[in-house]
Order: sequence, then structure tokens, then C-alpha cells
Amino acid sequence: MLINEIRKPKSQKRPKARVGRGGKRGYSSGKGTKGQKSRSGHKIRPAVRDLLQRLPRLRGRGQHKNYPKSDTPVLIRLSDLEKLKIKEVSIPSLKTAGIITATNQKVKVVATGEIKSPITLKYVPVSAGAKQAIEKAGGKVIEKAKKQKAEKVEEKKEENPKAKEKKPVKAKKAPAKKAKSTAKPKPKAKK
Repeated sequence: MLINEIRKPKSQKRPKARVGRGGKRGYSSGKGTKGQKSRSGHKIRPAVRDLLQRLPRLRGRGQHKNYPKSDTPVLIRLSDLEKLKIKEVSIPSLKTAGIITATNQKVKVVATGEIKSPITLKYVPVSAGAKQAIEKAGGKVIEKAKKQKAEKVEEKKEENPKAKEKKPVKAKKAPAKKAKSTAKPKPKAKK
């Protein structure tokens, strides 16, 4: 056996490279140079999809679908107020008791459970049933300040009937415009 008679086994033979045609031989094959479009199996994201992504979504869709539309108030039961043993309940006192975490948090007292000791609710929203139960136990419910101001104004009016009432302001009339004549101008005679 001579060196020039030695052959590579068939398993070690590489197949000939399949060279594309077009452009430089075996380089771009008519697909231009480089980039995603020149590769096989390329998939370009359609431009319409990006435009659709920019459109505003309806509320409650997409990633925010599980969030509530508005903050739900923290519901406080009458039985919880009984356990606190506080005479005057207000939003700051509820925060110090640890029922709410912040003073700007929405709160509402609900008529679940029983209350026997008299308490005073100050500027805390209350349901009608809870208000009735608190007043029945000998407590007080003080509503928001805006309503109190309106009540004070009404009381003053009742006490002093001669108080000057504001008269409605009459609107001033605009000066009358001169009526334009509807007659058409006569055409000039030709000479």
C-alpha cells in the first residue's frame, strides 16, 4: 500500500458546499447584503402591530384587569369599635389603634355586630344602619364639616328673618341693532 493510494473513508467525506447564485458567487444570492431579510427563516414584525400597541386600551383590560376601578373603603364593624373602647372615634384615632394605615385612607363604619357603650363618631362615614345603632346605644354621629356649615347658615336665617337676602341680578339688555334693508341694490344702467 502506497501513500498515494490511501483514500479517506466515506464517513469522513464532507459534502460539497451548495453555493448560492446571484451577486458575488456564493455570497448574497440576490438577497442583498446582511441583515434579517437576507437570512433564511426570517420573520419581521408587522408595522400594524406596533400601531395597535399605541392605541389606548379600555379600562380593566390587559395588565390592570384585576385592579378595582376605585379604592374600596376599609369596612369597620360596630363590634370592632366596641373592642377598641375609645369614647371618641375619628380617623386619626383609628390610625393610632392600627385599624387603618394612613389618614387619607377611605373608611366606612358598617352595621355588623352589636354596640352597647356610647361612642362619638367624628367625621367618619357611616352607613344608615350603623348610625341608628350608635344613636340607640346613646352615642353621637357628627357628619362632615360641609354639612354642618350648611346647617348653621339655615339656623341663622331662621333666627334673623330680616337678614338681607341677595336679590337676583338682572341681565343687561344689549343695545338694539339697526335693521339692514333687505332690498337689493339696483344694477347700474349701461351707456
